[in-house]
Amino acid sequence: MMKDDKEAKEEDVVIVESKNSGPNNETYIPSKVKRWSESSTSEGFGLVFIDDYDNGVQDTIRLLIPNPEKIEVPVSNNKEPKEEKKFIEIENKDEKNKEETKLAEVKPVVEQVTSSKQTSSNNCTVVADETDFLKLRKQMAAKESDDAMISEAKNYFKTKCFTSEQIKNLSALFLNDENKYKFFDAAYNYVSDADKFSALQNEIKDEYYINRFRAMLRN
Repeated sequence: MMKDDKEAKEEDVVIVESKNSGPNNETYIPSKVKRWSESSTSEGFGLVFIDDYDNGVQDTIRLLIPNPEKIEVPVSNNKEPKEEKKFIEIENKDEKNKEETKLAEVKPVVEQVTSSKQTSSNNCTVVADETDFLKLRKQMAAKESDDAMISEAKNYFKTKCFTSEQIKNLSALFLNDENKYKFFDAAYNYVSDADKFSALQNEIKDEYYINRFRAMLRN
């Protein structure tokens, strides 16, 4: 298994507001989470963050975004049954001529079969494959802020749609519910399976953004 590692620029990802806490009413100083490195493997896309405390203690946070599973779509080999020709044996020539005239006047009815493929109301023209997913994920991870990652995704959405599962995996790049909701909002009109998009609500924990997500689905 080969890794294509590169060191990413340090970035302040989460800043927690200071507040008084502790048994001795000491001033609480928030830690700073910085994106440290990233790697791409056969198992998925890895990210490493450093949680830097004011007292010099550091914690390492590791995330692994698994690669999407390949879904094989079976090819249907069903063939339409051939129309059987029927012949009526009539000895009387006059009756036979009348019967042939009636058969000539009757036009065969061809049943039109509507496509069973669902068409989404979203702006989908081309659906992204696994290569597109990996490319967008790498481009987003290289950005220095959440807003820049969302902007990069919007540019990609102009050319291709993504599945709800792919959007879910990409949302793991965002460490807070606010920007995760913003990403879902940007992707909502560019998913190929809009009926499954509501399941992404489970990726948000903050009640405020859960309600905003539900309101987005109703619009």
